[in-house]
Amino acid sequence: MKTRNIKVSYERERKHGVIHQLNWDDGQWQHQITSDGSVSVYIFQEELDQQWGKKELAVLSTAGVSISMLDLDGSFSNITDNTQSIILTSGCTIPVLHTLQELWISETDVDLEVFLRILAYTEECTEMNELNFSVCEVLDKVDPGMIPSLLKERGVKVDWCSKAIEWYRLDFNTGCWKDDDGKIYVPESEEDDSDDGTGGTGSGNESSENE
Repeated sequence: MKTRNIKVSYERERKHGVIHQLNWDDGQWQHQITSDGSVSVYIFQEELDQQWGKKELAVLSTAGVSISMLDLDGSFSNITDNTQSIILTSGCTIPVLHTLQELWISETDVDLEVFLRILAYTEECTEMNELNFSVCEVLDKVDPGMIPSLLKERGVKVDWCSKAIEWYRLDFNTGCWKDDDGKIYVPESEEDDSDDGTGGTGSGNESSENE
């Protein structure tokens, strides 16, 4: 049952919390877990075991442990056609987790088709309120009509950290990515085109929403 190197952990606060990690040898937590019994699961590409997947998730489920956060660091591959499962780079799949509140996809570039599948998977996870992409290429503007309306109704936050470590949030009404100041993300390729022959100085990778 033990899977070497896979980290299953809980932390009260992602950035500053103390991690409570599961010991696969004895099934005990290194530190006391909170009363709600929720955990965060980190799956790193370099540690991904070909046999890791549904069996381990089932064990956690039968043990009364709910998975509230899933962090796929270089281990995300795709979403199944029916949008009911995540496909890992190992080929293993993770079904819809109804206790999942936060999903992180890191160090993996995704195109629009895969992004829309991820949104559909997020819609199926009824408790999810945060979807984060970290250190990967930011998508261009998304057609608002392709964004599931239920995500907006639930107040789901879709955030994207670019490879330049700049954060943007998806505006469901416009399909644009905006930073905390409301400036819209502009791909570098579009910036280069707009600067050619115009004498403009450019603005990094942002433009004002009112411009």
